Formats: sequence, structure tokens, C-alpha cells
Amino acid sequence: MGDMYKFFLRKHIYRSLETKEFGCSAKIEVELPFIPFVGLHINAGGCSNEVTFLEWSTESKSFYCLVDDTGPEKYDCSYEFVKNILEDDGWQLSGDTKAGLFPNE
Repeated sequence: MGDMYKFFLRKHIYRSLETKEFGCSAKIEVELPFIPFVGLHINAGGCSNEVTFLEWSTESKSFYCLVDDTGPEKYDCSYEFVKNILEDDGWQLSGDTKAGLFPNE
């Protein structure tokens, strides 16, 4: 197999998608045999994720991809349940702020 490209997916988890009440962020590390691109759907961490923003970090030599937001309405469950499911699937949760989205968190 050829070169593999390391990148991180970042997802915003809202307490409510309807009101856009922010809850926390989640990230997971992934490798692909090609460079990711906006619009790519990646099945990682137990769910399908569409890349909505892409950035290359010269410091970490990796890509950072913002993927589609999630919240309780998407799965007809509670905010805490969404967080627990993502954690169980390998996502790392971080705080109640959108700061620290990409490198140098």
C-alpha cells in the first residue's frame, strides 16, 4: 500500500441543532491512502462524517477536517447520550468551547 495521510476529524456537538446551542467538540485521528477533500464522506468513529472544512498543519504535518455537526435531534436521543456514543466509538471530547479547533489546542 502507498503513503498514508494522517488527519484529524473535528465535530461540533450541539445541545440542540435547532437553536445551535453549542455543547462541546469531539475529535478522532484517522489515516487514509489519499488526501481528504471537502465533501468527502468518511465512515469513522461509528458514524458517517462529511468534511466541510479542511486545513493542513505544517507543525503537525497532518490535515485537520471539520465535519458535519451533530446533536440530539439527529438521533432522537439526549445530548449526553450522543456524547457517550461518540466517546465509546473512540472520539475525544473537549470542553464547552469552539476554541482549540485545530493545531496548538
